[in-house]
Amino acid sequence: MWVTLKADSIPLLLRIESKNVIFKGSHQVVFRDDAENHLLKMEIKSDSLYVVCRKGLFDYDRSRDLVEYLVQLSQGRK
Repeated sequence: MWVTLKADSIPLLLRIESKNVIFKGSHQVVFRDDAENHLLKMEIKSDSLYVVCRKGLFDYDRSRDLVEYLVQLSQGRK
Protein backbone atom coordinates (compact mmCIF):
# COMPACT_ATOMS: atom_id res chain seq x y z
CA MET A 1 0.00 0.00 0.00
CA TRP A 2 1.25 3.50 -0.88
CA VAL A 3 -0.18 6.69 0.58
CA THR A 4 0.60 10.19 -0.71
CA LEU A 5 -0.86 13.53 0.30
CA LYS A 6 -1.09 16.23 -2.32
CA ALA A 7 -0.87 19.25 -0.04
CA ASP A 8 -0.83 21.85 -2.81
CA SER A 9 -4.33 21.00 -4.00
CA ILE A 10 -7.59 22.32 -2.63
CA PRO A 11 -9.22 20.32 -1.27
CA LEU A 12 -6.33 18.29 0.13
CA LEU A 13 -6.13 14.97 -1.70
CA LEU A 14 -5.00 11.69 -0.21
CA ARG A 15 -3.99 9.14 -2.85
CA ILE A 16 -3.93 5.49 -1.76
CA GLU A 17 -2.54 2.73 -3.96
CA SER A 18 -3.80 -0.60 -2.67
CA LYS A 19 -5.28 -3.88 -3.82
CA ASN A 20 -8.22 -3.15 -1.51
CA VAL A 21 -10.85 -1.42 -3.68
CA ILE A 22 -12.43 0.37 -0.70
CA PHE A 23 -9.24 2.29 0.12
CA LYS A 24 -7.75 2.54 -3.38
CA GLY A 25 -8.04 5.90 -5.12
CA SER A 26 -8.13 9.61 -4.35
CA HIS A 27 -9.86 10.86 -1.24
CA GLN A 28 -10.65 14.40 -0.10
CA VAL A 29 -9.20 15.35 3.31
CA VAL A 30 -10.91 18.04 5.39
CA PHE A 31 -9.98 19.12 8.92
CA ARG A 32 -12.77 20.30 11.21
CA ASP A 33 -12.63 22.24 14.46
CA ASP A 34 -15.01 20.66 16.97
CA ALA A 35 -14.84 23.41 19.61
CA GLU A 36 -17.78 22.01 21.58
CA ASN A 37 -15.92 18.74 22.29
CA HIS A 38 -12.39 20.24 22.13
CA LEU A 39 -11.36 17.97 19.28
CA LEU A 40 -9.56 18.26 15.97
CA LYS A 41 -11.41 16.08 13.46
CA MET A 42 -10.32 14.90 10.04
CA GLU A 43 -12.72 13.63 7.39
CA ILE A 44 -11.51 11.40 4.58
CA LYS A 45 -14.11 10.93 1.88
CA SER A 46 -14.57 9.67 -1.65
CA ASP A 47 -17.13 7.65 -3.60
CA SER A 48 -16.04 4.46 -1.82
CA LEU A 49 -14.92 5.70 1.60
CA TYR A 50 -16.02 7.97 4.43
CA VAL A 51 -13.95 8.07 7.63
CA VAL A 52 -14.07 10.52 10.52
CA CYS A 53 -10.92 10.64 12.65
CA ARG A 54 -10.79 12.28 16.06
CA LYS A 55 -7.51 13.26 17.65
CA GLY A 56 -8.24 12.38 21.28
CA LEU A 57 -4.78 12.66 22.84
CA PHE A 58 -4.23 16.11 21.37
CA ASP A 59 -3.90 19.21 23.55
CA TYR A 60 -6.65 21.15 21.82
CA ASP A 61 -6.44 24.25 24.02
CA ARG A 62 -2.67 24.67 23.62
CA SER A 63 -2.74 23.92 19.89
CA ARG A 64 -5.35 26.41 18.69
CA ASP A 65 -2.97 27.86 16.08
CA LEU A 66 -2.39 24.41 14.57
CA VAL A 67 -6.11 23.60 14.57
CA GLU A 68 -6.94 26.85 12.80
CA TYR A 69 -4.10 26.36 10.29
CA LEU A 70 -5.19 22.83 9.35
CA VAL A 71 -8.85 23.84 9.01
CA GLN A 72 -7.92 26.80 6.80
CA LEU A 73 -5.44 24.78 4.75
CA SER A 74 -7.93 22.01 4.00
CA GLN A 75 -10.63 24.49 3.04
CA GLY A 76 -8.46 26.64 0.81
CA ARG A 77 -7.96 29.60 3.12
CA LYS A 78 -4.24 29.76 3.94
